[in-house]
Amino acid sequence: MAWITFTPEHIKARLIDVELEAYEDAGDIDVETKLDGIIPQVVGMVRGKVSSCEDVISLGAAGEIPDELLWAASTIAKYSLISVIGGLDEQHDKLRMEENRTAHKQLDDAASCKISIAPPSGIEPEARPSDCGGNPLLEF
Repeated sequence: MAWITFTPEHIKARLIDVELEAYEDAGDIDVETKLDGIIPQVVGMVRGKVSSCEDVISLGAAGEIPDELLWAASTIAKYSLISVIGGLDEQHDKLRMEENRTAHKQLDDAASCKISIAPPSGIEPEARPSDCGGNPLLEF
């Protein structure tokens, strides 16, 4: 996996037809400006959670998130965007809320090292000493 720049296209890819129509018909709401505010907030949240895991040796470049958490980031951003757009039927609200909860759980799992996050390209993991002490490599 890789570290990627999180973009509006990632969020749009998570929209169902009804949401995409609402996005395109937002009219008075400057959706792109809203996304310009939502994206850095979600990126910061994801990077903060990832950095909480002691197994993560390095974060990607500023603005990047691990590909392993793209679904979670896109889902959280989508939920925030839909809240701003409004005017959607309530038929899908329960599903959106459940997806949002699942996305936050996935971030919590990354923070507690339950999800393995690959280091950015070019970063090699360091050998760590054993939890029991001593040299991690056997010498003969």
